[in-house]
Amino acid sequence: MPRGPLSAEQKDAMQKARKVTAAERSSARETIEGNSQFTNPKFWGSVDPELFADIENAMSKARKAQRAAEIAQLKARLAELEAS
Repeated sequence: MPRGPLSAEQKDAMQKARKVTAAERSSARETIEGNSQFTNPKFWGSVDPELFADIENAMSKARKAQRAAEIAQLKARLAELEAS
């Protein structure tokens, strides 16, 4: 539900939070891409099962979002081809 206009403090807080999140995301990617342990099944066998399930769930959601984006692109391309 829409709120009223944001105050300057709220805008600043949102902007700072976005910067922190972007830095955390970048750091996480660098860690995953730079460490071959993450492709080692023995490593994942030692991870807490609840955390492992959360990771699997997040990866599944990301795959679904990627597929949805690809489908949208293909539908747009198909519509373009049908129109020509």
